[in-house]
Amino acid sequence: MSYHIIPEFPDYSRSGFDMDRYINIYKTSNVITNASSSNTYYALHSGVLSIKYVFKGEEYYSTSLCRYKVDENNFLVINSGQRYGSYINSVEPTESFSVFFNNNFVREVISAVTTGEEKLLENSLISCSIGEMFFEKLYRKDSEIIPALSRLKFALDSGNFTSGYIEDTLHFLLGKLAVKNKELLKKISELPAAKKSTRIELFRRLSRVKDYIISCYSDNLNLSVLSRAACMNEHHLLREFKKVYGVTPHRYLTEIRLRESKKMLKVTSLPITEISARSGFEYLSSFSQLFRSKFGISPAEFRKKSQQK
Repeated sequence: MSYHIIPEFPDYSRSGFDMDRYINIYKTSNVITNASSSNTYYALHSGVLSIKYVFKGEEYYSTSLCRYKVDENNFLVINSGQRYGSYINSVEPTESFSVFFNNNFVREVISAVTTGEEKLLENSLISCSIGEMFFEKLYRKDSEIIPALSRLKFALDSGNFTSGYIEDTLHFLLGKLAVKNKELLKKISELPAAKKSTRIELFRRLSRVKDYIISCYSDNLNLSVLSRAACMNEHHLLREFKKVYGVTPHRYLTEIRLRESKKMLKVTSLPITEISARSGFEYLSSFSQLFRSKFGISPAEFRKKSQQK
């Protein structure tokens, strides 16, 4: 198994940059990008199956239907063949870390993990194209994949690694993605739809809406915007989202906004009016009322108590 380590973001505009040679790296080997930047932008392009994470800061990825914010609390899986763009725009450098799995490597590993008695992926996904094999979504920070990425970054930064270690880690990461797929398929089997393919597609669309809310909570989101991201009509989205997640999209959006505002109150010195606006609330009065209703304390009182600890 061959692999490449890329320690900085490529500058496509550089004189003499060989784009064909660069793209061919991803076609013939696995790739690990371990780079830091405060201002990077890449237009829509097709890629291979990859895990996106950051050890510091935020990085945004966008497809034709959704925008994803990757930070230290989650990681993103993007499927092979998906067209996506990305950008970093921050004062402090963002420490970006991505693992790209070559298509042949993916087929080899998935074939190996599905030959035993307990198949990690159901036939409905095994038989599909490699570009639809995994669930493309944000995943919460976990106890296996993120620690493995942390150990891998430490090894690369220190220069203390062997080819065998890199190979073992890539096998481990892809195997764990397969396990996560299995867990998701089990949850999907419980969705109220007659056909398996319908349940899987419904889950993909609802996950996209959930990720959109998490990533773009400060935007002017409404049911119309979210229904376009889901490719569902508004009533259908409202009904199915509540069935799966127990709350309406609007309620989930409010919960995310309150969570993020609480974090900003605790770790920044921004004025409460600005925190309210950055969290996506149109009016300071509604923000204060919702915050008190949720946490039993006003934003100002919460900040004061946080500073006393």
